[in-house]
Amino acid sequence: RYVPDVQKLYVSVSGENAVSVLDRSARRILKQIPVGRKPRFISYHSPTERLFVSNQDSNSVSVINATTDEVVATIGVAKAPFLSFTNDLASRLLVAHGTALELSVIDVTTLREVGRVALPATFGDLVFPSGSSRAFALLRSPGMVAVVDVQAARLEQILSLSGDAMFIAATKGGIVVGQNLVGGFAEIIVIDSVSLQTKERVRLDHSLASAGAASTSRTGDQVVFYDLLTRRRLQRFDTATRSVHDVAELSFTC
Repeated sequence: RYVPDVQKLYVSVSGENAVSVLDRSARRILKQIPVGRKPRFISYHSPTERLFVSNQDSNSVSVINATTDEVVATIGVAKAPFLSFTNDLASRLLVAHGTALELSVIDVTTLREVGRVALPATFGDLVFPSGSSRAFALLRSPGMVAVVDVQAARLEQILSLSGDAMFIAATKGGIVVGQNLVGGFAEIIVIDSVSLQTKERVRLDHSLASAGAASTSRTGDQVVFYDLLTRRRLQRFDTATRSVHDVAELSFTC
């Protein structure tokens, strides 16, 4: 993860149970920071200038001060922590686990786990919109969206899906969810992040690509994804016009 605040790049080195700190411009390693066993995902919280490293085999999260590049705390969490999510306006970090059907909730100020949120299905992905006290977890088998009250560390509501959940993205226009339907079709749903009501449904004549194959544009009003049939057609969903457009044809060579 590149951190513009300190102009350094942080890379998990799972085989060495460490995080490497790199000067990206000089292309050299500045330091190797020992952490827990098998470090995976790294999140950065700008207001506290802290990095949070998920240690999959230690069931912990290492907290690194980005200014000094020292570990300032190690927080115990549920089994096999993998992904983590936060935003600059929140005082919480959410940690997803590879095996446990729950999310660990960490207070980024006190550096302690303040709760765990049980999930009713397999975790797929999560978005934590900036300025919101809610996080939205995409679950699979069956497909649904779990709405999490992050401050209270509790499951607020479950929004059921009618198909196979494929991706989730947070945009200015709402929470965008892609799902595959029976018959080789797909549907994009826009959910209001406040009322939790479905604002729009857009039908597609093809299936969506493998889970997680979507990203939000820098402007925050578009979601880019590709189709399952060829894995080459890159498409864009515009939340303002509720329309889907082809962006490009991708070509891969080995």
